[in-house]
Amino acid sequence: MSKSHLNDLPELGYYILSLKHSPGYAGQALWWGPNDRGYVEDLNKAGLYTKAQIEEQPGYYNDGTDTLAILESVAMNESRSVRYAPHRNLDWWQERMGKDKT
Repeated sequence: MSKSHLNDLPELGYYILSLKHSPGYAGQALWWGPNDRGYVEDLNKAGLYTKAQIEEQPGYYNDGTDTLAILESVAMNESRSVRYAPHRNLDWWQERMGKDKT
């Protein structure tokens, strides 16, 4: 994900989707836990991260390969019905975030 996408992020909370760890974990998306600690399946137990945190370390929190910062409202609305599918997940989330795939 290019750094230019960060300019478009609203000042709200974000959940971090672990693209790196989700594929091999029984088909379930894994979210980062609070304070960069561990992974959780339940979004209610996931950590909520700020735009400032993501902007300070985009390669860590939102690189588009291993991690993807998902707007809180998008994650809450979409995660209940979504199972991880490696062949479409990144594109699927980016479409819901209103981002292009470059």
